[in-house]
Amino acid sequence: MLQNRRSWPLIKICGIRNKADAETALGNGANSIGLLIGLRHKAEDQIDEHMGKRIADLVLRKYPEARIVLVTHLLDPVEVKRVAENVGVTTIQLHDDMCVEDIRKLRAQMPSIELIKTIHIEGRGQSAARNAIEKARRYAPYLDAISTDSKCKDSDGQIRIGGTGRRHSVDAGKRLVRAFPQLPVILAGGLKPSNVESAIRQIRPAGIDANSGLETPQGAKDGRKIARFVEAGRKIPPFRFSSSQKERLR
Repeated sequence: MLQNRRSWPLIKICGIRNKADAETALGNGANSIGLLIGLRHKAEDQIDEHMGKRIADLVLRKYPEARIVLVTHLLDPVEVKRVAENVGVTTIQLHDDMCVEDIRKLRAQMPSIELIKTIHIEGRGQSAARNAIEKARRYAPYLDAISTDSKCKDSDGQIRIGGTGRRHSVDAGKRLVRAFPQLPVILAGGLKPSNVESAIRQIRPAGIDANSGLETPQGAKDGRKIARFVEAGRKIPPFRFSSSQKERLR
């Protein structure tokens, strides 16, 4: 498992739809971009593999140290591996609940990929935190990082897992960070320039991730918003890896 070779704190701009979005994100200081491919519900920022590869090729050429993250709802590890290799990503973020055994298989098939699992925080109070931590514990042995996000119904009554523009429970986020000192926890869900600094102070994540909160009214990525977001993210202290994790990085 070749963990965390790219920069921490992770500052990710998700929902990159084209090369212009990628340039806006990385040109304004982000170190990671997210490509939404293989989703199970409608998303304005979903792209196909062909566009994903075009974006990835640009990033690898102009920003070789950046993370290119496949954000997917796909549940078949063979299909996830195929898409990741076809597009040319550095990182996979499993945004739906692939079963633990299949995540183990994916890790075995792709030992050098950086692997992130999203843990969706539902509801409020201690039960929200307890449920999120219990789920994360099942996946943690196979991961390089955990990402939080929110989950809700859209206007059509369809469940949306991420991309909701809504914040999740602060208390649950804090408890998740404390429960996994050995893993970086990335904060996502409703973040934008106006609230990201307070969210970082409260939850103390190892990275931040946003999408709709960094867009223009027309849906393109907004360079000024991204620059403010990145400025806040750079104040996050670098994640402190254990000696065994550092050994794996060599």
